[in-house]
Amino acid sequence: MRIERGAFTDYLALARHHYVSAMPACPVLVLRAMKWGILAGVLVVSMPTMNGAWRRIAWKEQPEDRSQRVRWLNAHVRTLSRLVIDPRVRGLGIATALVRKYLADPVTERTEASA
Repeated sequence: MRIERGAFTDYLALARHHYVSAMPACPVLVLRAMKWGILAGVLVVSMPTMNGAWRRIAWKEQPEDRSQRVRWLNAHVRTLSRLVIDPRVRGLGIATALVRKYLADPVTERTEASA
């Protein structure tokens, strides 16, 4: 299996297999997994959503002021917004490999998953 930087078109090729039909908001990075000559999976990394009550528990250092919090989130957090594996190759560890590849060299020091 080969994991490499992909394009949003890679996500679009597998999007019909994802349980959320809406498009991910503000994607910044796509990783794709190729196996046996086919697009086996994609991981989409996006900008964080602004609302998330869980963040007050996880990251107490974020600012209270909304505009400062938005700037802080944009600077420090990215979201794993989509992870889609082709049904023909599920169960082979592709999703795990994609997440590990991203976390080995993340865009920011904090990463959250939206699901």
